[in-house]
Amino acid sequence: MKSIMRILSVAAVASLLVGCGGGGGNSAARTGKLSLKVIWPKRTKLIPARSNSIRAVVTGGAQTLGSQLIVGSDGPLNDPSIVTFNNLPVGAVTLTATAFPQTDGTGVAQATGAVPASIVAGQTTQVTVTMASTIDHLTISPANPTINVGASQQLIMTAFNLQNEVVLTAPSKVSWNSGTPAKATVTNAGNVTGVAAGTSLTTVSESESGKSANTTVTVNTVQPPPNTGPIRTALDVTGKFLYVSDGLTSSIGQFKVNADGTLTRLTPASVPVTLPPYSLQASVTPGSHILYVGVTNNNSGAIYQFNINVDGTLTPLNPATVPSTSQPLWFLAEPTGKFLYAVDHNEGIRQFIINQDGTLTQNGTDIVPELQLFGAAVTTDGKYVYTHGGGVVQEYKINVNGTLSAIGSAQTAGSGEGMSINPAAPFLYKTYALAGVSGVEVFQINANGSLTKVGANVPFGVFAYNSAVTPNGKNFYISSLNTPNNQVAQYAVNQDGTLTPLAPATVVTGTFPTWVSITPDGKFLYVTNNKDNTISQFKINADGTLTPLIPPVVAG
Repeated sequence: MKSIMRILSVAAVASLLVGCGGGGGNSAARTGKLSLKVIWPKRTKLIPARSNSIRAVVTGGAQTLGSQLIVGSDGPLNDPSIVTFNNLPVGAVTLTATAFPQTDGTGVAQATGAVPASIVAGQTTQVTVTMASTIDHLTISPANPTINVGASQQLIMTAFNLQNEVVLTAPSKVSWNSGTPAKATVTNAGNVTGVAAGTSLTTVSESESGKSANTTVTVNTVQPPPNTGPIRTALDVTGKFLYVSDGLTSSIGQFKVNADGTLTRLTPASVPVTLPPYSLQASVTPGSHILYVGVTNNNSGAIYQFNINVDGTLTPLNPATVPSTSQPLWFLAEPTGKFLYAVDHNEGIRQFIINQDGTLTQNGTDIVPELQLFGAAVTTDGKYVYTHGGGVVQEYKINVNGTLSAIGSAQTAGSGEGMSINPAAPFLYKTYALAGVSGVEVFQINANGSLTKVGANVPFGVFAYNSAVTPNGKNFYISSLNTPNNQVAQYAVNQDGTLTPLAPATVVTGTFPTWVSITPDGKFLYVTNNKDNTISQFKINADGTLTPLIPPVVAG
């Protein structure tokens, strides 16, 4: 149905003008006048919200009898605007009103309308002018965009008249709608975000014209990096041993951490598992010596349970594995040592109780969010868990029995696997990668577990991947996943949680750096390099800068 705009209180007035000479009215020349009164409505009314003037024109046949520009004192206000057309001949006329965006009556017309009137001697005729929007059609650009899960794309609506001229519109009159919010959401400003793989018909409407347009948004699944080499590392609670998940050989590499920070292979050098290993988590409580390993081929998965022996070698617990979701990509060890959470890329969170012998028992039912998950973290006080997916950080409270209860969420810039907690202050750091822009966001962790954004995003590299904070909370590091970066950025952590780059700002790693681990004493840092099958070794200096320990060690 076509939307219309009305000029309120429009009056066409014809009056008898008597000549100056004698002889009475019958002999006097008869003329009339047309008085047009426009009450500018508020912008929520029906004169186009972007209009700031109306051109009123009176014609008789092909002849223009008068033209006046009506302007509010400051654009379209509530104050009445009155214009009078004098000395109009008695008879049929046409009043045409056209709304323009500029106060001088220029720009592409936004609405227009015409009404016939009769100038009759001695009488007043009331008329109403109805104005219809000049918008003929809308377009959306880019048309039919494709984005990844967690990524966003700004859509732009443009309105055109029949002559294909751009007609200005007011943002308040434009609305956006996603046909399938489970696949893609869209804001009132037209920013669309991928939620899950699939398509969504996104529609934009302009209320003053009643016109609409739509476009199909395609969302692609973002899978974790290929599990064909070393992906992650984990240090035991003593900091004496380091373990590497190697997807190329489907094994767990075992290393001793020497006093100078260099790594030496244990004997045997690795422990085989049935599927490519991805996530690693060592128990975090003093005196405990357990390593959990998540293995996956993206279709099925399992969780391995190992005892860490005195010499650092691994021995399977009984049972050696526990049932898992298909992609257990992150482990979160609650710091009291009672609970563990396995976070799956597609299937949510599986909750476990850690028994006295280190084995796991599933605790309650899986938590299955609507969004794919790209990262997870647990606070050092054991009160809250955070997961990230689809541009949202989901906030959970850890209950007394170890189960999780959702308490809220926070919007983020985009997907990224790095989520780290500052051990010495209430701050969370989350990496993001969105449309070629990558970096880290800082959030304050409030007393109730909610998150508040702190400062501006910190840009870095092509694909900021994983991050880590030193135990004293003073320094922060990010790996950049894609070549040609192959580097780790180093920052000082300010008191408000924000980050300041150190000098130099980055250090070189191997090819395709993924995971960052820091020893419990904060002296050494290790980075797995997925494409060249190495582990970069660094000493953390007193000022937080990194010094390479040469050469890197072979991971697999």
